[in-house]
Amino acid sequence: MRELDSPSPRRRESARVALEQRVPSVVHDWLRREFASEDRTQLRMLGLGAGPAELVERALRAARVENVPEPAVTPGPSPEPDVEVDTGPGPGRR
Repeated sequence: MRELDSPSPRRRESARVALEQRVPSVVHDWLRREFASEDRTQLRMLGLGAGPAELVERALRAARVENVPEPAVTPGPSPEPDVEVDTGPGPGRR
């Protein structure tokens, strides 16, 4: 995981390929987006103290969380406009 931040492009690419080989293909799109971003925090957290099985589990979880579609907002009935109705003098009014 440390090699992902290496100044050497060859080392970064080698680390990226090695990581892609360790995780299922359903995670590859998420990984590519993370590699392309400037913030490598998600990738560092992915491998922090993780063994091979836990790395796969974390990657799957991260990709699922990122790919969960936002619920569609369906427009409901529009609320009635605030209209003040003057009903005449009320209590305490003359």
